[in-house]
Amino acid sequence: MGVFIISLLVLIKSSDYFTDSAEKIGIHFGISAFIIGVTIIAVGTSLPELVSSIIAVLNNSSEIIVGTVVGSNICNIFLVLGLAAIFSKKTIEIGCELIHVDLPFIVGSSFLLAVTIWDGIFTSSEALLCLACLIIFIYYTLNTERTHENPEVEKEMKAKTRKSKMDKKTVLVLIVSSIFIYLGANYTVESVIKLSELLGIGKL
Repeated sequence: MGVFIISLLVLIKSSDYFTDSAEKIGIHFGISAFIIGVTIIAVGTSLPELVSSIIAVLNNSSEIIVGTVVGSNICNIFLVLGLAAIFSKKTIEIGCELIHVDLPFIVGSSFLLAVTIWDGIFTSSEALLCLACLIIFIYYTLNTERTHENPEVEKEMKAKTRKSKMDKKTVLVLIVSSIFIYLGANYTVESVIKLSELLGIGKL
């Protein structure tokens, strides 16, 4: 249990450092804050699940992957959104773009996942289909770059872009954090497998 908690904390914290450093590098090369948000930060926040899933496959524990994907998205949608709405001082406004574009993508991806794993097998062709959908979504997002509706937020985003600088320390943090992501994910998966065996529960 102790190894699981420590490795999970290392995985989360190293992913945080990786995302921050990658964001600074992206801003340094002139990438807009919006593009950074939908690419670098989006991928960076999914690194724990991604690396853990790859290691789970290498450890012949592929059942963990589906549980990780489904559980992570349930927490992101219901837990995070629900708590944000409760602690927010005002109601959360949902824009037209989210309802008519992003929401159908979410529903469609959930349906695609259900269809691909319905027979209990996830093939290489199904994996390529999922990756193709991801590329299409990223391509669409990059081609519909938007500015924030709130002028103050947009001004703050531009100021952040001007102030951010990349140095050797940022690159070093990126490299070191990526190593700790691997180590944290590796020990997390191993400890989860051992805990499931001790408790007599399935890996899914």
